[in-house]
Amino acid sequence: MISTHDLTGLPWWASIGICTVFLRVLIMTPMMVVQMRSNIKYQQYLHIFRALQQRLTTEINKVANEQHWDDSTKLLQYQLNLQRHRTKLMTKYKVPGVFKRYLLPWIQIPVWISMSISLRHLTLSLPLTNSLSPELLSVASQMSHEGCLWFSNLCLPDPFYVMPPLLGIINLSIIEIHRGDGKTKTVGFGKVLINTARTLSVLMIPIACYMPSGVVLYWLCSSTYGAFQALAFRSPNIRTFFRIPVSNMESKTPYRDLFIRLPFMGKRKL
Repeated sequence: MISTHDLTGLPWWASIGICTVFLRVLIMTPMMVVQMRSNIKYQQYLHIFRALQQRLTTEINKVANEQHWDDSTKLLQYQLNLQRHRTKLMTKYKVPGVFKRYLLPWIQIPVWISMSISLRHLTLSLPLTNSLSPELLSVASQMSHEGCLWFSNLCLPDPFYVMPPLLGIINLSIIEIHRGDGKTKTVGFGKVLINTARTLSVLMIPIACYMPSGVVLYWLCSSTYGAFQALAFRSPNIRTFFRIPVSNMESKTPYRDLFIRLPFMGKRKL
């Protein structure tokens, strides 16, 4: 960040924005492409697996009636056969594991934490900052008057508390964009991840009120990029460009579905 500021000659608020976009384009966007491809493979497998479950249930019930199995034997036979078919399907369709299906958080969170700690260090707000070098003091001095608009001092919290609630709104919007049309029920680890993300988005608002504006500006830039990226990847043209297949179970009108789900559009029909 210091090199970007010195080489470009831009003020610190712009340097933070440029570094944020650079990291998102260089690291996060490719990770999102990999994650989306993995999730589509998993959804295709899941659709076949659920149909197999229904067929297997019918077959087991038929055999159980013929062989006069008790409930425990029927359940055991169902579980053994289901596990055998699941293993075959996962091998046949090369189903990606949980890590690949949720690759973005595993990469994004460490980068986000590292950038946040770095900016807190540069704004002298990190409690662990014991030694203040001349370079660090110079950077902090620059950041104190190279903000913009109402947050001219990047070393101090947002004086009008505008960015924290805006950050929360954008983060919650990203979650809803990733949910697509909202009709597909999220289960298992995906449901836990969504509910955790919602909770963290709300908790980030009071935390951001006490953080330096430079840190919150990074959070806001990163989330804004994430929102536009999520919207862009709803487009079939964008997905075709990145060779991301469109699942048959996905909506053909993604932007219309998102618009209908807006709070003030909930009861209107387009």
